[in-house]
This record gives sequence, structure tokens and C-alpha cells, in this order.
Amino acid sequence: MQGPLTDQNWQDRREIVMALINSSPQSIPIQLRTPEAKMKICNTTTPATLSDVHQNTCVGRAGQHNDCFLGDDTDVGTYTDVTTEKAYLAQDTLHLPMSGETCQRSVDANGQETSRSGCETALRELFGFHWTLLHDNYNLDVLNDWKSERCFYIIHQNLGYRLYLKNVILPTSVEAGGEVCYHIVLSNIVSAPYKPWKVALVFKSQTGSQYYAVDLDNVDVRSWLPGPDIVLSGTTKLPSDATSGTYDMFLAIYDEKTKQLSNYCILLANTGVPQYTAGLNSLQTTIQVSGVNSETSSCTSATTWTPPTPGTYSRVFIPPT
Repeated sequence: MQGPLTDQNWQDRREIVMALINSSPQSIPIQLRTPEAKMKICNTTTPATLSDVHQNTCVGRAGQHNDCFLGDDTDVGTYTDVTTEKAYLAQDTLHLPMSGETCQRSVDANGQETSRSGCETALRELFGFHWTLLHDNYNLDVLNDWKSERCFYIIHQNLGYRLYLKNVILPTSVEAGGEVCYHIVLSNIVSAPYKPWKVALVFKSQTGSQYYAVDLDNVDVRSWLPGPDIVLSGTTKLPSDATSGTYDMFLAIYDEKTKQLSNYCILLANTGVPQYTAGLNSLQTTIQVSGVNSETSSCTSATTWTPPTPGTYSRVFIPPT
């Protein structure tokens, strides 16, 4: 059995973690096994903030991984100071990934099973610590308990961000080259997306394959915390040679490196909004384009856009019966 780690042991671990951080893309977080490990390796007991995430530092790049979720009162060594570290974890995971797996039904100090690994505690801690990912094939005893207690589907729905469309204000008509004012309100539960996905307003012609799109300015999806309204508001314009006709309006939320693969685009949770195979989110409104606007505008213009390749599966989870 491993004894207490020495200062040199922690320094060795710190050097390995920083080597990983410095040799990998800044947009991809790493993960550490315990809250204590992060606090010691990163030399701070202060949870990560969005400002930290924008920097290539240990505290801003290191997320969390719990390898024995709900296994006992300490999650089998995940916590050394349960109260302090859980309070830390609830804040540190707001902008960074939190993943893991269960390993056994929860037991007490005498090895007797307890109710800790049941649905009540699982839901409270998965949501409270903003879980992003959960291994769905281990431990099957615990996962089957959740299915029996009927919280497995709730957990599946609410891992990571869960974004909803609340309100859309767009003009009903515009001239080619004319300005388009937009006001889009979203909401989120559980946690913010942890990668710097881009957000684009997309115009799709109803009568052909023509698309125009513009990336929205000053949008950082990592700031989309649960609770407050997420407001996307501004002005763009259509190109002066935009084809006349009726355009369906969409929101695309995508990773620059995988923008041509719809399976990797973020979909909203409303019924009727996500276009599953297309990777787009319907704003459930249209704009009629006709004529040409001759006035000068300093707005960023939408440009011709190539939609992502349609997905190969529906991305719809079928709940257990």
C-alpha cells in the first residue's frame, strides 16, 4: 500500500502535468484524479475561474476525474477532506470537465452496503459537481440500480451542458446587403461547455442549396453557466449579392476543427429545434430577402457557407422501458 506522498513526489507529478499542458492544444483540458491532487499540483486551493480557463495554466487546464463515484463516503479515496473538497469541486467544475465512473455499490466502514450510491445522492452530486461524462458500462450493479430506480434516463439527459432556446427576435424581411438585427436568448443547466465552440447565425434558402452564415462576435460558450439567460444580441448583414427568396434561420454551435462533421455540433434540447442529422438548431423563423440595399454598413457580413456533412446516426437517446 502506498504511503503518504512526499514533497518530491508532488513535485514530480507537477512536472508531468505541466509537460502535458505545455505539449497539448490549449483548447483541450486534461484531468486529474482527485481535488487534492489538483490543489497540490497547481499550488492553489482557489477553484478555476473563466479567466483561468482563458490562460494556459495548471488551474485553468486541469479538470477532474472521479474513478469511484459513490463507492463510499469518500468515493474510495477521492476525498481526503470531504466537506472542503466538495465545496471546492462545486466551483472548479463550472468551466472544466468532470468525468468518471462508479466502481461498486456504496459501503460503510464495515463493508455493509448503504444507500449512498442510489438515485437520490447520485442526482444531487452529478448535478452539483457539473458532471460532463460518465462511463456507461461500469459498474453495472450501480447503473442497473439507477435504471431500476428510474433515474438513469435523467442522468443521461443532464450530463454536461443542456441548452434550451427561449426567445428569438429577427426581422421578417431584409434587402440583400441590408442589416439583420438579432436577439436570441438561451438557457443552460448543469455546466458550461468546456471547449471554445463557435456560434454562427445561419441563413438557409428554402428553394435551393444556398447557405449564408456569420460567426457571432464576442461569444464565449465557456461563460454559459447554468441559471442566467444567455443573450446573443447584435447586428450583421447579408452580402449584397444574396439570392432573393425565403430563408430558414438556424444557429450552429461548432468546434472549428470538426466544423464539417455534424455529429460534433452542439444541439439544443427543445423539442422541434435540433436538426439531428444536419447538426443545426432551428430558430423557428424565416426571413424574406428581396431587393438590394445600397446603404453603407460597417457590420460584419454573412458569407457563403458550407453546411457540415450530415450525421450517420440520429443522436436521439431511447430511454429504457
